[in-house]
Amino acid sequence: MNKNINVLEVINSLKPTGGAETFAINLCLAMNKKVNLKVAILFNEHTKAFIDTLEQNNIEYFFLGKKKGIDFKCAKRLKDIIIKHNIHFIHTENNALITTYLATRKNNLRKKVVILHTIHTLPGLEGGKISNYLMKHIFRKKIAIPVNIIDDDNVKKYYKLQYVPVIENGVDISKFANTNELKNRKTDLVMFARFEEQKNHALAIKIFETVIKKVKNFKAVLYGSGSLKPEIEKTIAEKGLSESIILAGQVDNRKIPEILSNAKISFLCSVWEMKSISIIEALSSGCIMLASDCLGNKTIINDGVNGFLISNEFPEKYSDKIIDIITCPNKYQQISYNAVESSKKYSIDQTAEEYLKLFVENAK
Repeated sequence: MNKNINVLEVINSLKPTGGAETFAINLCLAMNKKVNLKVAILFNEHTKAFIDTLEQNNIEYFFLGKKKGIDFKCAKRLKDIIIKHNIHFIHTENNALITTYLATRKNNLRKKVVILHTIHTLPGLEGGKISNYLMKHIFRKKIAIPVNIIDDDNVKKYYKLQYVPVIENGVDISKFANTNELKNRKTDLVMFARFEEQKNHALAIKIFETVIKKVKNFKAVLYGSGSLKPEIEKTIAEKGLSESIILAGQVDNRKIPEILSNAKISFLCSVWEMKSISIIEALSSGCIMLASDCLGNKTIINDGVNGFLISNEFPEKYSDKIIDIITCPNKYQQISYNAVESSKKYSIDQTAEEYLKLFVENAK
């Protein structure tokens, strides 16, 4: 550990447990091995599993009690933490940048502190009009540095920047190490996704309905919460699919490795994705990944090699592939091996090293 480097991770909220929140905690654990780390959580809402993880690893954290919208009192509390702990570097994500900007805009704090902000979503979708306006100002004035998680030009074009560094998401691969062969896995299919339009659960239900008609005792287990969950639950009940499509709710992140190790297929038919943590975790566990062929997924999955990319325009191709995998798992064992091997480049320790390197480079 380099005790001369003080880093502050600023997290908007630790609820719900989406990919960005999971990544933030993973990055905290990896950073904590290398530097003096503190964590500031703007909104007090949280998931117990995440807080337990921070406490078990002796990571000091602060709840700042943020209110919705621009909250200058919260920014003041954050500023006090930055000064008290002599913070050199700040990493933010998921709407945390605006409060961080407000906390560092006076007393020349931003001249002493390097701020990196990871963009987990499509540029322009992180907040409302005011947030987007401020983020454009922050990036163009080089008050903070945007970090893209996939190698494309969307962020550069949207913010009119000449250069945007790319650091891919990572996971703690050691937690997902698994050699369980597909034929021995008891769960047919799992889906980890928030019940929001982006994740396209309505299409998933149609696909599973086709499979259920052709495969006896097929079961799909869907994990997550979100605004569309009641609607999806109603659809499943009306179609008489409740015994085959199980809504398991929000899962403790510590249980995900065990769940994935017993699943043949991990499924995600999102309208769009950036660098999906759930896909990386599935690959690490040797699941056969079926995912929509959108931009972010294409950067992780090599179609037919470590998983499968399928167009949402052809749902029958999803159902055909699901049926083939669960009825002939031995045929896909090599894909499972390839998935595990391909996931090794997404080590969270390597991700943390790249962030630290970027901090130091921009401190000069």
